[in-house]
Order: sequence, then C-alpha cells, then structure tokens
Amino acid sequence: MEWFVRIAGDNADLRMLADCPGTPVGSVSLDSTGALLHSSLFHGLADARAVKEKGDELVALLSGACRLGFGARQPLRVACVHRTRDDGTPPDTVVFGVPMASEARMLPATIVATHPGGRRDVYRPADPVFKWFTLANGDKAVAKVLRLVNVEEQDFVNLYRILEVILQEVGIDEVCRRGWATRTAIRQFRKAANNPSVSGDAARHGVARDASDKKRQARAVLQDDAEAFVMGIVHAWLAQK
Repeated sequence: MEWFVRIAGDNADLRMLADCPGTPVGSVSLDSTGALLHSSLFHGLADARAVKEKGDELVALLSGACRLGFGARQPLRVACVHRTRDDGTPPDTVVFGVPMASEARMLPATIVATHPGGRRDVYRPADPVFKWFTLANGDKAVAKVLRLVNVEEQDFVNLYRILEVILQEVGIDEVCRRGWATRTAIRQFRKAANNPSVSGDAARHGVARDASDKKRQARAVLQDDAEAFVMGIVHAWLAQK
C-alpha cells in the first residue's frame, strides 16, 4: 500500500510542479482530477490523519517554494488523502474539503538550450522549487523561511522575521561580504519595519521611538520595495546552500 495526498491550488502552478521529476522527498503527478503529492516520508505512517499532518507540513514548504520560485499567488493545500490497495481496486480516500481554483496569469516558460553536439539542457520554472523543498526537510532554517514566505500577506513584521532567520544563520557581516545587501540597506529596512510613521499599522512597533518621523517618512521604504529587498536576500542565501 502507498499513501499519497491530493493537492488543491492553482491549476497552472500544479502543472508546472508536475512537469518536474521531483525527488524521493516529494514529487507531483497529475491524474484526471488534479495533482497528487508522493513522498517517501509518507511510508510507514499508520493512518490518514498522520498522513494529513505530514502532508500539511510538506505542502506548506512546497507552497512557500512556489511563491519564491515562480510567484505563485494561491497557497497549496491538502485536499484529501489516498491509500492504494494491494488488490488493485480503487484507492481508499479521506476527503478534507479544500476547494480548488485557478486564475489567468502569465507564467514562466520552460527553456530548452541545445548545445553544439546535440546536448540539450532543460530549465523548468519549478526546478528550484523541488531543490528548496528537499533542502527544507533537512534544514530547519530553510524550512522556517519557506513557511514564512508562504504567508499570503507579506507585511513588514513577516519580512523582518524572514531576514532575522537568515542573519541568525550567516550573520550580517557575511551577508554584506557576499554582496547580498549593504549595511545601509539593512538598516533602512529595519527602521522602516519598526517605525509606524513609515510602515503604518504593519510596523513592528505601535508608536515611533523618537521625534524624527518627518525625516524617516522622506526615506520611507515602501512595502513592495521591502518585499523585493528581502526576497532578493532569500534567493541569494538559498543559492549558496
């Protein structure tokens, strides 16, 4: 018998995942009704509830990697759990009632590079997703960052948490030495994240700590800029893993 879970999410995102070979830790396939997540980590689990809990954990990491890798907008969820039967009859199914949906948007393309001599390299949009997903299952810092990236609304508080995880692991000196960011940029981001006169109700603090609000407003870091700044550091950090 084999356990696997059905994933609810944007159909285009699921197709990109299924286009990749994946890893033993996780791979996605398509059938006539949607997408299925297969994982060696389901082996040996006793019942559907245990598979659902492990599936939720894995799918949250995969969803965060999709947001980071190709800008997925809709989170992935576990819709139901399946278990194959040894006699070949249809699998047992436990349904958890998560709706499936899709939206129209431009998607990154698979690139095929042909070299002299005929060698072909295929670059799939979801290739890094499975690399990060596999890393997260053995690296607590990567797992935490992907869970935080999977938060639908990336406000200053959540972005600050993501940055803190990376700085805790590698240190600000190393971040700057490797060219991922400058001390000035990190300092400006921190000030914006902490100060409600810059980041409003999304600030980490409820009130400004000094009277220089007007000057700080002139140097305001917009939330979209802050997200791009932090995600750039995340990409650079994961690239050296």
